[in-house]
Amino acid sequence: MIISASDEMCTASQELAYKSYSPKAKECIGRISTHTYDISGIDSLGELAKKEGFNLWMSEVDGGGVAGENAGEMSAALWLAKKIIFDMNRLNPSAWVLWQVIDSHICAAGFMDNHDRCMPDILKGYWGLAVCDHDREEIILTQKYYAMGQFSKFIRPGDRIVSCEDDSFLAAYNPTSGNVAVVAINSDSDPKFCHIDFSEFGEFSNIRAVRTSGNSKFGEKWHDVDCTNVQRYVKGFGVYLKPNSITTFIFER
Repeated sequence: MIISASDEMCTASQELAYKSYSPKAKECIGRISTHTYDISGIDSLGELAKKEGFNLWMSEVDGGGVAGENAGEMSAALWLAKKIIFDMNRLNPSAWVLWQVIDSHICAAGFMDNHDRCMPDILKGYWGLAVCDHDREEIILTQKYYAMGQFSKFIRPGDRIVSCEDDSFLAAYNPTSGNVAVVAINSDSDPKFCHIDFSEFGEFSNIRAVRTSGNSKFGEKWHDVDCTNVQRYVKGFGVYLKPNSITTFIFER
């Protein structure tokens, strides 16, 4: 059992709380937890965590934000992906935790005193990754759910996050296999060319990619992408990213 403190709603409050603890209190705390609903102090808290060496969690966040250009159902998915990358690159926490997977319910009789009667507008922003239809007894997965999987399926416990200067990318290195996973976002309505430098990681024998784009009915959901068009360089690779898409590249030894 460990003591976690203090699970503040915003990063600035979390930093102030940590600085108010006595040395004896800090010795008893095993983890510092913050939410990132307000990011006014996110860079400062991230730097403090590095300086003090404490275990930092981003323990709760979600929102009804959107991103992309005419992105349709991908607008909420792109917002989530951008939020994850923004938080990870600045805080470098050992965990990033979504508020909850299911936040919307369809139930004619009412659910937990809430008379939720219809599906949320998935062309706009919404909370959660999936919708529970109690009347049909089924879970409805959204493109936002698949966006989360572009990270969680390929960046696993024990991987080391490699911070990126561009908030369209997040990289993780597996110290056991030597593989590297890179999540890349294109929130534009046109294809975007990207180049990633891997000079610090050496050579890779294989590249594969998985992508989420489009809508929940006809779109891509963790779709295996043909990597024959990847341009290999001595120090990295270059590739065009599909409009309004999230792609995870896995570089294998």
